[in-house]
Amino acid sequence: MPILNIRIKSSNENIELPKELYAQKLELVRVTISKNATAGNPFFGSLYFDLDILNGYEIITNQGNNMLIVPCADSPALQTYTMSQIFNSEDVRTSFNVRTYKRNLTGDYSFAEFDETGQDFGKLIWVDLVFNVSELHDYN
Repeated sequence: MPILNIRIKSSNENIELPKELYAQKLELVRVTISKNATAGNPFFGSLYFDLDILNGYEIITNQGNNMLIVPCADSPALQTYTMSQIFNSEDVRTSFNVRTYKRNLTGDYSFAEFDETGQDFGKLIWVDLVFNVSELHDYN
């Protein structure tokens, strides 16, 4: 089964793919998070992703958003989570945007902070979202 790997390195990341994926089932199968080893948990257990490719009501919540929620623990610095979340019939364009948020204890969302050097406390280095896709065709 083909995969779509989205590497996120900033809180407002523009993603460019070499080809479009036409309407098909996407299954989120793995999330890998790399963060500063001494980050602690400024993420309060979760990260929230607003992906332009999920453009309908795939995620319905009483929290007033349509964001993908993934776990994020205090440690270790490199975390991998096996997921099984299926999203039906999505077109994945060659370019789209992913915004990454954290939520504080009062319930307010703010952009999660990234530092690609891994030196800044409390910041992410990168996040990989890995999806199984049902088909990969070359329509050119």
